[in-house]
Amino acid sequence: LEVDTSNPSAWLAHPPTAIPSILTSSAGQTSGKAHFEFVAPSDGEYVFYGLTAAGGPDPGKSDSFAITIGNDHVAIWDTSSSASPSWTPVKHRDDAEPRRYSLKAGEHIAVTLHVREPQAQLFRLAMLLDDLPLPLDDEADGGQILTAADATLGTPPLERLPWNNNGSPAMLAVYPVTTPNAKTELTTFETTSHETHGLLLHTAEQLHDPHFLMVLVPIRDGDGILPEVEKMPDANGHGVLLRWPDGTIDQIQFLPTDLPAGSGTDYYPFFQHNDRTWQGK
Repeated sequence: LEVDTSNPSAWLAHPPTAIPSILTSSAGQTSGKAHFEFVAPSDGEYVFYGLTAAGGPDPGKSDSFAITIGNDHVAIWDTSSSASPSWTPVKHRDDAEPRRYSLKAGEHIAVTLHVREPQAQLFRLAMLLDDLPLPLDDEADGGQILTAADATLGTPPLERLPWNNNGSPAMLAVYPVTTPNAKTELTTFETTSHETHGLLLHTAEQLHDPHFLMVLVPIRDGDGILPEVEKMPDANGHGVLLRWPDGTIDQIQFLPTDLPAGSGTDYYPFFQHNDRTWQGK
């Protein structure tokens, strides 16, 4: 997210990495395809994800592709309905879970992307081991990420076009997860250019070793999809549960790790999305 320079009280959403080109189709185009080839880095079960967006004037009519992975044809792959790119797992509309593909190390698998709804956009296609988190950039340990520039255009072809991103309107929802005797206050502050901005002040008094934890949720295109946030009743570290309207539950914890004597306590993040986990140091 970044501040909209034309309106300093607003935010703009941008993808985390630069995107030079996209695969898409023009209004009214009913056919077109592009080919990718992936190579499995190790034995395992793989899931495919697309970094996609809806490029048409009606997002609900430019948010799907058809895709063929090996011998498996997915006739309706529902992709992002947002004008900003986001990652979407490859699955059929009628499936509850993403499609999984068992591959051996060094095995090649061909993927063909087909037009379904005109002006749907694909920026990147990722193949990741099933136990890995969603890709956030071009690095994929335990998988492979290909861009629109890596595709071979089929007959008839999808269009490969440069992408000009000026950002899309966004909001930032803030959830203070309070410590005992803590309080929050919404106030304002002035910048050197005399502009007024919102300030969320979170304070605590007479606490030994206080900790402050807030959850920031970016919202693109005003879609209004927000979670309920609960503090986890766990004395070992600090964490929250995010309960989304579709029933998905995200668990985010900061777990303690030992530091040299006298250096205090440090924490490392642990993230769980349904049955998928990720942790860092």
